[in-house]
Amino acid sequence: MIRDAPLPGAGPLVRLDVAHKLVGAGVLACAVAPLRTLDAALAALALGLGLLAACRVPPGAALRRLGPPNAFFAFMFATLALTYPGRPWPLWPAVSLDGLELGLRIAVKGNAMFCVLLALVGTSTVASAARGLQRLGLPQKFVLLLAFSYRQIWITAGEFERLRQACTARCFEPGMNMHTYRTTACLLAQTIAGSLHRAVRVRDAMTARGFDGHFRTLEPQAGAAGAGVLAVALLACAGGGLLLLDRGWLP
Repeated sequence: MIRDAPLPGAGPLVRLDVAHKLVGAGVLACAVAPLRTLDAALAALALGLGLLAACRVPPGAALRRLGPPNAFFAFMFATLALTYPGRPWPLWPAVSLDGLELGLRIAVKGNAMFCVLLALVGTSTVASAARGLQRLGLPQKFVLLLAFSYRQIWITAGEFERLRQACTARCFEPGMNMHTYRTTACLLAQTIAGSLHRAVRVRDAMTARGFDGHFRTLEPQAGAAGAGVLAVALLACAGGGLLLLDRGWLP
């Protein structure tokens, strides 16, 4: 069963308060999103990779997280190359050079933002992130919805895996027949019913332990607030530099 395990990392950035890391990631993401030139997008990707290195995230763990979004970027890149209007590629007239450039720019910016999020947010647990969002003043219902939705995903996955193993132990072999369709429908229905039952048990357990809507932790306190503010300011300056480079105001 998959658990709430953050990316392994170390360093001053990892030890910052989660609220400061969320603000820094949001500022950088807002600066990277409107970039219009490939040079600025490549600079943003270099910054994201630098943050991963500063947080000492293992390359293998980062690549596993970057695999699914890059699969989507590859599909988008191929689609834009074949459908976006613009200059034809001399070697293959059906391919648009403008589409290739647009797809490459989107893929580079997307990877840059993912690297930033992995370095600053991915090294914290979801419970810590929810606590940070709560400290930033986001609505309590939104924070609770985020935390419990994440928890419910793994509850549903665990319930489905348990039922799948039960079917395998009873020598169930799927095929194109009514028995398979009925069994699959029952499996899905029992998965939903079982996950809802588990969710009610989780709610009752939290109520019995005095949960009042505020997240508390036994983890050691984060670094000083001044260090977090300084880190956010430096990340904001880096984002501003990317925008200046994109607009041609920097060499």
